[in-house]
Amino acid sequence: MRQIRRAFALASVLSAVFATGCGGSGRVLDSISLSPSPAVAKNGSVQLVATGTYSSAPVTVSGIAVNWNPSACAPIPGTACPQVTAVPTRLISVSSSGLVTCDKGYSGTTAEEVTAPKDPSQPADAQNVPTVSATVQVNCE
Repeated sequence: MRQIRRAFALASVLSAVFATGCGGSGRVLDSISLSPSPAVAKNGSVQLVATGTYSSAPVTVSGIAVNWNPSACAPIPGTACPQVTAVPTRLISVSSSGLVTCDKGYSGTTAEEVTAPKDPSQPADAQNVPTVSATVQVNCE
């Protein structure tokens, strides 16, 4: 009987640990907003900030970790744009910290997109999980 109680107690503790470690709190990311919006890259760059709105406290968190997905960029040495190999008419890149850089002399508008998992315990670049996304227009001047 004593062994059964110990086994039950251990199972209860492990269930609580797994529920907490796997997002058992029920807190989820409902939406993301990007600022400034629209963003103007005067002198070739602008820093974007992602703010998350969650289902429970703290409800609003600024500077959340997101996966930056540039919709238009070109391979500029030293910048983060691995998923696009060449877009010759748009020379824009976005770093993993949200710094948008326009190539010297480029003038135009593009959209920058971010995604983040609904489950805040997942890393920003988690694969095959439900995500929330946001987009902001960036004007290069």
